[in-house]
Amino acid sequence: MANSIDNVTNSFEGLGNSNTASGNEVPLNGSLNQTTLPYVTIIQRTRSTDLNLLNAQRINSFLNNLESPGNINIPEIWHLRGNAAKLADAARTLNNTVTRLNETLENSVIAHVTTLGSRSASHNYANFPPQRLLTHFNNEIRRIVREVLSKPNNEDCFLWKVTEECYNQATGMNGTLCADEEEKESWIGFWVEALRQSPGGPTLFYSPASIIVSPDPDFEEVPQYLFRTFDENSPGKNNSNVIASQASILRPPEESRIDILSLDKHTATKRLYSHLKSLSPGNHSDNLMSWTSSMLFTLQHAIYTYDNFRLCAAADVKICAVDTRRFPRGQFARDMWLMRTYRKTAKDIGGGTENFFRFRDEFEKYWNGEYLSQGVVNHLGRSSVVSLETLIQSGLYKLYPDLEKAKNKKLLAKRVAELRNDWGRDNKTTREELQHAFEIAKTFDGCAALDIALILLTLKNRKYKSTMSESESFAMLICFSIEVC
Repeated sequence: MANSIDNVTNSFEGLGNSNTASGNEVPLNGSLNQTTLPYVTIIQRTRSTDLNLLNAQRINSFLNNLESPGNINIPEIWHLRGNAAKLADAARTLNNTVTRLNETLENSVIAHVTTLGSRSASHNYANFPPQRLLTHFNNEIRRIVREVLSKPNNEDCFLWKVTEECYNQATGMNGTLCADEEEKESWIGFWVEALRQSPGGPTLFYSPASIIVSPDPDFEEVPQYLFRTFDENSPGKNNSNVIASQASILRPPEESRIDILSLDKHTATKRLYSHLKSLSPGNHSDNLMSWTSSMLFTLQHAIYTYDNFRLCAAADVKICAVDTRRFPRGQFARDMWLMRTYRKTAKDIGGGTENFFRFRDEFEKYWNGEYLSQGVVNHLGRSSVVSLETLIQSGLYKLYPDLEKAKNKKLLAKRVAELRNDWGRDNKTTREELQHAFEIAKTFDGCAALDIALILLTLKNRKYKSTMSESESFAMLICFSIEVC
């Protein structure tokens, strides 16, 4: 018992405001200026606080297990009580400090955003001082900052996440940052510019005419899920965190932040043609990346990539599925919308450019729901990445044996068109197919399994019933009347 008392007494002595924590001291020397010194002090105090908390836990544990309070010397308890009271006062002070630091962070973020959004020379703020709306929406912007701050974020992405949510609220139909009609275009343009200037933030397709003046359904309507197939040899940067263009990793940062819609029409048309035609797969100036809304094209592309090139294992051929509802408006744009935007310019250029634009527009047989993104797409936390190997192991070839046929692995666009034609007739659905679809869907752990299962099952045209038995055990059968045989 005596030893226990001695041990806890030593812990008592550890409850204090020591400026150092053994083993990890930050040296205070002449190289630190007056601005740096307070931060070093805070770091040291934080380390001491961690040590104090550990000692307090030991004391609480000791007191909880104490059989007889009379075994502890009263002066020692009195001394401990005094130290603990001082720490309690310090804790209250620290709590106030945290509040002040949060306020300072909020002010700093708002100041940075204001600076970023005002940088564009193309925006004329003579008749639109953003400060007025920033002041008007001050409380809501601060709420957004606090909400983002409350979530686990990396320091280098905090600013663009705040800006992105502000943009979402400024563009949403019932957004909390919506401006009046006469200020709406400039206000949204302010947030687009702030996002474009935010380190690591997205480069959006921004067309005021299509978003604000006369909303264009072809621009606005993006499917809930888009897919991208990639492997280690794919252009740009492709992984579980980001999908980034060639230009964003090989060119100066400012070049990948230029919206193609802001370029002169001739330059934009040539860049669009070069990307879609895949004239130079390693083109360092290509700032576009391709996605598709077609699961069939996605699967065939993965199989085609693996079977024809064999440059990596099936486990290294990946499919990224993103939930577009969780991305800002303008993150993705349909290829056909962009091509029609520049169709006249392509005709003026003539030659292969004009022919390609006309072919893509007229031959719907080869439309595969292609969408494009620009620069960097940060998809972590709003996507799912799964390998071709995992899909096969989960029953892909059992659900669709046609995909496994050797002769069908050598083609891409033509084979997709053939499968659509073959699978276009009415097909019944077996329980085994439902099971395979759900097993495959569950591998997309960042997406709703039912959504993905539906997408997989509707690759074939399937018969439907008008009524369903309530005793069916599959959620699919309860929600959607697919005829089962």
